[in-house]
Amino acid sequence: MKITKVELAGLPCKHYSTDLYATVKSDEGEEYVFTVSISGYGLKPSRRELERGWEPDWGMEHVESEEHLFLATNCFVR
Repeated sequence: MKITKVELAGLPCKHYSTDLYATVKSDEGEEYVFTVSISGYGLKPSRRELERGWEPDWGMEHVESEEHLFLATNCFVR
């Protein structure tokens, strides 16, 4: 098997994780797409959340953090 593509998913309205779509090609040549989720508490909202209009009164329990986005873009997205 081989990972052929990893993409960062867009932000849904209310969410608890940062999602990636990983395309895997089998040894037989078939491709499958898997969703990989990164979750956990972060200290501050990601730049994507800030660009979207995040306000401090929203809290951090339903938003993507800088830590989520860092892990997604530095460890997984190629």
